[in-house]
Amino acid sequence: MQPTLFVRARLLQALLLATTQMPGCSGTTRVVGYLPCSRVRRDYMQYEGLTHVVCGWPFLRKDGVFDDMGWCIEKCRRDANWNKKKVIVGFGGGAENQKTWLSLIREADLGFAAKQLVDFVKAFDKVVGFDLDLDDDVVKEPRFKDFVTRLHTVASKSDLQIWGTFRKSGVEKGNLPLTLRLFDFVTLRAFDYLPQRPPWQIFDTPSSDSIAVQELKYYTGTLGLDSSKLNLGLPYHGWASSDNATLGPSQWSWSAIAARFGDDLQYDYADRVWFNGYTTMRKKVTLALQSGVGLAMFDIGQDILGGTNSMTIFIKKVKDEVRGKEAHDRGDVITLEQEHSIAALA
Repeated sequence: MQPTLFVRARLLQALLLATTQMPGCSGTTRVVGYLPCSRVRRDYMQYEGLTHVVCGWPFLRKDGVFDDMGWCIEKCRRDANWNKKKVIVGFGGGAENQKTWLSLIREADLGFAAKQLVDFVKAFDKVVGFDLDLDDDVVKEPRFKDFVTRLHTVASKSDLQIWGTFRKSGVEKGNLPLTLRLFDFVTLRAFDYLPQRPPWQIFDTPSSDSIAVQELKYYTGTLGLDSSKLNLGLPYHGWASSDNATLGPSQWSWSAIAARFGDDLQYDYADRVWFNGYTTMRKKVTLALQSGVGLAMFDIGQDILGGTNSMTIFIKKVKDEVRGKEAHDRGDVITLEQEHSIAALA
């Protein structure tokens, strides 16, 4: 029997409530996976629960031209689009030659440089924007503000979003509250608080949930940014102390951690390796959802493919649990029969 117009309206209203009435959030929670070219797999990636994928990080040459990473970006774009994910082209990143970026910001015609970057992104079909992931020296350079202003102007004309990935230290040194408002979305690298000089011994987790709480308060409270424009960064890696005076802490991928310490993944520490285990990651995901911010994973290429100990799948499970509890507490629970009716209306 077909539902009456009144019943149809009530069912659609219930669906709308269940998907939009979340604290500080409208619609689907933004879940972003960062993926360097070095980790683009040629079989498949774990896209479970993601809404966006940030990939690429083309190398910036001294003449201001970006080396062609088209094969990587195109593969990422095809795979992500096939899995119904939106694609953002990343610039900068930890492996980038930041000195070249610093020279560009200091010396280049910023209007021309902004146009080059936007034109590079526009060459790829079905890419919705780009992300700047630059280190503190670049971000605190006074001309960085002008560069972002030029980028915002050029990108807006091409309907491209501007994303930024920042460390709190760089934002503070650069005095960027007004500049950050030009970004469509800002991702917080609220992790990797590591020793800056020898001895390279780590005595507490460098990526605790308390750090995430403090940084969210800084961006929303001190800087006054809208929480709906923020993404909380979640590390897919850990760090091991080093006894070598010339080498800093060594990084471990989540896949290596899960393979080596499979019985200790609820914790943040195992055999001198610090990481975000399931308990801390659950706290961070819950914090983000309750604060109305998105989630951003660094980087999904370090995850385990498949269901066993996949951090991406775990995060999706926690997100669904938190959202389900919120809907139940509000009384916005939709029954299975209602779901079938709603599906028939679509």
